[in-house]
Amino acid sequence: MVSCKATPERASASSNGVQPQAFHTDKCYDAGDITCKKMAKNEGDGGLSQRKNKPRGRPQPFSHLLVCDFEATCDADSAGLYPHEIIEFPVVCIDTAQLAVVAEFHSYVHPVRRPKLTAFCKELTGITQSVVDDAPTLPEVIQKFGQWVREVVYPLCKMWKQQYPPSQLASNCLGDLEKKFKYDEKDNKEWVGCERMVCFTTDGPWDMRKFMHECSVVRDGHIFPPLFYRWVDVRKCFKQHFNKWPRKLVDMLRTLRLDFEGKQHSGIDDSRNIARILIELMRRGFFVRRVSTIEYKCPMDVGGVILTQEMRELCDEENAKAKQRHLRE
Repeated sequence: MVSCKATPERASASSNGVQPQAFHTDKCYDAGDITCKKMAKNEGDGGLSQRKNKPRGRPQPFSHLLVCDFEATCDADSAGLYPHEIIEFPVVCIDTAQLAVVAEFHSYVHPVRRPKLTAFCKELTGITQSVVDDAPTLPEVIQKFGQWVREVVYPLCKMWKQQYPPSQLASNCLGDLEKKFKYDEKDNKEWVGCERMVCFTTDGPWDMRKFMHECSVVRDGHIFPPLFYRWVDVRKCFKQHFNKWPRKLVDMLRTLRLDFEGKQHSGIDDSRNIARILIELMRRGFFVRRVSTIEYKCPMDVGGVILTQEMRELCDEENAKAKQRHLRE
């Protein structure tokens, strides 16, 4: 089941008197057991989308940050060799001007390599076997996520441009780092302007480097859009602000005098708490200066089959080895 929603209760009024903005369900997509809702501003907002708002936070390089904390299959005694697969895919969208969560995406994922969850995994994540048995596959979830971004997040970016002055987006502050960013000009060219306003956020490098890229792209050949290849590491943000490295998520919350809300190692709860950390850092004046990246390689059409370049390189390597074996024989 894929759940997509806006979260008005999280956009509560702050001391500057700015009122939370209401959302309503505008459109619902139903594809079998996958449901996705598009959220839009309430028509009764008094023309809010047509006037400039007073931002609560300082200008940032991005209008929206997508907080993501994947959960993956695991075992207690794997010694780093377990074939992890993503089984929970949560994303929490922060508006950097409102300093509030404005939308969420959430789906569980059906694992293929080892469909049966270990007892350790179920205990750690709280995810049951029946949940992943009934969940869509990773390619289906990636597709639904892309739909959510196009129909919820990017329209929010467009409204953001109307609501805030251009100076609220510090779009040129990352320097040469921006040259590494790739955009989905092949499949979503009309949204590239909005895509430039958005960046992922994670707790450490593992979500994107390990679970997304190493396990899902390189090993399994799944195709993720270029948006996933750049992210803000909240641990580096914390280090930049406090000049000390945090050991774990709860350490950052404790330093900020916040309690963990929900269940630890629940992907959606972890994502919401990471969002709270980032919002509190920005409220205290933090400015995003660093973005981690992975080199994006455009997928290729090989005999009518779309392959990641990493998978194509592995195939070429295996073919070369097979050819050498044939010559020796």
